[in-house]
Amino acid sequence: MLLNKLGKYEIIEWLGGGRFGDVFLARDTILETNFALKIARMRKEEIAMLKDEAKLLASLNHLNIVRFYNIDI
Repeated sequence: MLLNKLGKYEIIEWLGGGRFGDVFLARDTILETNFALKIARMRKEEIAMLKDEAKLLASLNHLNIVRFYNIDI
């Protein structure tokens, strides 16, 4: 069964998935903005790699790259 709420986020629809998790179209109910939400399926040893990737993504700023805003582990 698909969750329809995750904290302040409303899950609108499933967009796709892969090895590391699923991506959903979600809405921030406070800011009233839509965004892609990735819910990862990871082992403990993969979490450090995810944190490093998040830092790299957050440092990128280009019109053709989706902006990375947050990670919550």
